[in-house]
Amino acid sequence: MHSEGWSKEVASPAEAVSEQEARAELDRLIADPDFACTDRNKRFLRFVAEATLEGRQRSIKAYAIAVDVFGRASSFDPVTDPIVRIEATRLRAALSQYYARQDKEGRIRIELPKGHYIPVFHAPEATEQSERAASAPNSAAQLAGPQRPQRRLALWSFAAGFLMALLAWVNWPSGPDERAAIRERPSLAIEMEDVAAPLSDEAGQFRDTLTIALSRFRTVQIEALRDVPPQLATGSATAALPMTTRSRYALSLKYRVMDGHRSVYWQIVNRGRGTVMQAGEEHAATLPDAGATPNELGTRLAARLASAQGVINQLEAQEERTHPSLGNGCTVRSLQAVDSGSAELLNEAQTCLRKTLQLRPADADAHAMLAIVLLKQEPRERSAYLAESAGESAARAMALAPDVDRSQIAQMLAQFRIGHHEAAIAAGRRALELNPYNPVAKAELGRILFILGRWDEGIALVMSAEQSGYPPTAAVQGTLAFNAYRLGSFTEALLRLEQSEPRDCYVRHILKAATLAQLDRVPDALREIEVIEREQPNFQSRARKDLNQRQYTPSLVSMLAAGLAKAGIGI
Repeated sequence: MHSEGWSKEVASPAEAVSEQEARAELDRLIADPDFACTDRNKRFLRFVAEATLEGRQRSIKAYAIAVDVFGRASSFDPVTDPIVRIEATRLRAALSQYYARQDKEGRIRIELPKGHYIPVFHAPEATEQSERAASAPNSAAQLAGPQRPQRRLALWSFAAGFLMALLAWVNWPSGPDERAAIRERPSLAIEMEDVAAPLSDEAGQFRDTLTIALSRFRTVQIEALRDVPPQLATGSATAALPMTTRSRYALSLKYRVMDGHRSVYWQIVNRGRGTVMQAGEEHAATLPDAGATPNELGTRLAARLASAQGVINQLEAQEERTHPSLGNGCTVRSLQAVDSGSAELLNEAQTCLRKTLQLRPADADAHAMLAIVLLKQEPRERSAYLAESAGESAARAMALAPDVDRSQIAQMLAQFRIGHHEAAIAAGRRALELNPYNPVAKAELGRILFILGRWDEGIALVMSAEQSGYPPTAAVQGTLAFNAYRLGSFTEALLRLEQSEPRDCYVRHILKAATLAQLDRVPDALREIEVIEREQPNFQSRARKDLNQRQYTPSLVSMLAAGLAKAGIGI
C-alpha cells in the first residue's frame, strides 16, 4: 500500500527515487533468480523496505525483525541471540554481489548500510530521471507538511552514504600513486646456530630440507642462509638483529638431540622491531632411519610456518587488521576470509582482490585467490555465474603461473564445482607435485576424492594433512568425521563435528543429525533438523537433490538417509 509517509523524493546521495520506482525495483530484485539470497532474507529485505516506504523507519528494530521475520519468541533478546546481525551481514553481501554482476545503466540499487537496518534506494545518475523527478506533480515542495519524516530519511540516507564513502577512504589508502597501498610478500632470513659434530651433517640436512620446503610455499621470499648472531643464540627474546639485511623476518633455529629425540627450537623475529614475534619447538620421533628424521622435521616446520594459515601469514594478518593493503596483504586477508567463511569478510576479500588486479592484472596469486573466494561465496543454490567467474579466474592463474601450487588448487576447486572430476583430480595431483608439503592441497584433494567415493586415497591424503603439524581445517575435520560415520564410528564422528565447523554447514547439519540418530539421540537429531528447516523449509523433498548437486557419491547419500530414517526423517 502507498502511504503519505513515503516521500516521492526519498533520495540516495546522488538522485531522487520515487516510491513507485523503489517498489518496482524491490519486486524485481526479489523475483530475480540471480539474486542469491535465502527466502527468509528476502522476507527480511521486504520487511525493512516496506517499513521504510511507509515511513515507519522508527519501527525497524532488531526485535521486530527477529519476531516478525525470523519467527523468534516474544522473549527474544538481541544481546544473547545475534540472528538479526548475522542475517543482515549475509543480506548486505548478497545485495553487493548481485549489483556487482548487474552492471546496467539506469537501474536503481538497494543497499543496507552497516550499522542499521534501514535500506537506502540509490537512483542511477541519469539526467533525465532527475529532471523527471523535479517536475513530478507530487514533489517534496508541494508535500512539505507531511514530508518531515521523509526529509529525515533523506538526510539519513545521505549520511549513511557519506559514512560508507568515508570508511572506504579510511580502509583503502589513496594518493597520487595507489601502488603505495600494495604489500609484497615478506622476506625471511634463515639463521641457524652451529651444531658440533657428529650432528653437524644431520643439522645441515634439516636446514636444506626446510629451505626447499619453504621455497615451495608462496608465503615468503627466502634470503641467503646466515649464522645466528651470538646475542640471538643466547635465547634473548628482545635481542635486536643486525639491520644490514633487507629481510622483514628472521627465522632463528637450534637443532638438538636429547635422550635420542630430535627437535628444533625456532623463533620468528621481526627485524624492524627487534622482537621475537613467535617461538616454538618442533619434535620428530626417533626413526630407524636416522636420515629420515631431519627431513620429517624440516617439512613439518615448513608447513607450520609457511602454509596458508601458518605462523607467517598469521603475523601478516595481524598487521593487516590495522594497515590493510593490496597485493600480498589482500591475499593474506582472503585466506583468513576463506578459513572463517564469513560472508562479510569474503565480500571484502573479493573487493580487494579485484582492486589488486586493476593495478596488477598479471598477479597470478590474486587471480587464484579470487577463484577460491568466489567458490566459497557460492550460495546453497548453485550459482552458474559464480562458478563461471571462478573458472575464468582460475584459468588466468593457470596461464600466468602453471607451476605454482595455488594456481593448481584454484583450478582443482573450480573444475570440481562444475563437475569435471578427472580434470579436478589431475589439477590436485599437479599441485602436490609442485608442493608435496602443502597440507591444503592434500586436504582439498583428499576431500574431493572422498566425496567421489575413492575412500582409501582420499582419507590417506586427509590424514597426511592432519599429521603435518598444520592446524586442522574444515576440510580435514569434516572429511574425517564423514569417514568415521561411514565406518560406523559414530562417537568419533560426533566428536570431530563438534571440534570444528566444517566448510559446508548444510551437509554438516545433515551429517550431525544422522550421527545423533545412529547414537539413539533422536531428540537431539530432530533439533539439528530444525536448524536446517529454518533455511530450507522443504528440506526433506530437496535433500537428495542438494547432496547430488554437491556431487556426493550415491553410497554416501544412502548412508546419510539410513541415519536420518532412525529419527523418522525421510529424504
